[in-house]
Amino acid sequence: MSTPATAAQSTPATTQSTPATTRPDPHKLLIAIVAPNKPDASLTLAVSLMNLQMHMSRLHLAPSLAVCDSFDTAMNAALEQDAHLLALDPMVGFEPTFVTAALESPHAVVSAVYPRGPFNWERVKTADASEPVQFRGNVYSAKPDVSGTPPVDGYARAATTTLGCVVVKRGVAQGILERHPENRLAGGGGRFAYEALVDGKLVSAHDTFAALYGKDIFVDTARPATYLGLMSFSGCVGQRDVLR
Repeated sequence: MSTPATAAQSTPATTQSTPATTRPDPHKLLIAIVAPNKPDASLTLAVSLMNLQMHMSRLHLAPSLAVCDSFDTAMNAALEQDAHLLALDPMVGFEPTFVTAALESPHAVVSAVYPRGPFNWERVKTADASEPVQFRGNVYSAKPDVSGTPPVDGYARAATTTLGCVVVKRGVAQGILERHPENRLAGGGGRFAYEALVDGKLVSAHDTFAALYGKDIFVDTARPATYLGLMSFSGCVGQRDVLR
């Protein structure tokens, strides 16, 4: 009795595809309005954002927008998205080229320079006469280090700076957490800018960020920003002999 021949069964070839390496988008940008007290913004900022949107659309770029209650929240959002960060005070105005130039520059942290709310009346009397009188009392958000190398392409090392209008490139947040693992949060992310007591002195949030970053921060002296300060003018109506 002959045994029936068994048909040969071909084993289908399995093709294993190697997953493509995901590379971060080099132009991915998160715009974060940092409003600790309330999600409010000036018309100056709104116009700046519209101009930036039009400028970046011509470059085929589409940044995302978020409103954050702190600079740390903005940094953690950018870290999660693996994006560059543009952190903005709600009262700041800026030129679109400040952002694109900072992203194209070799510097990882670039701050804009703008006059802040306080006004130094004493400086109006003592400042260099070459400075226009209406600007002599301005107190600026950042100060370039004039003792070192002159600005290159408008960028100078910062002697002091703030975080009201700043571009922080991808990798800065991760680098801070790698050097300072004690600043990692249990739920993910970390702490980057906060007030602290150091040797009995109160250190501001922007100075803490600079210390944690540990590298040069640059200021853009070629593309200055603006600041809208809100004041209540009460006058001295009942303290004058003649009303006008």
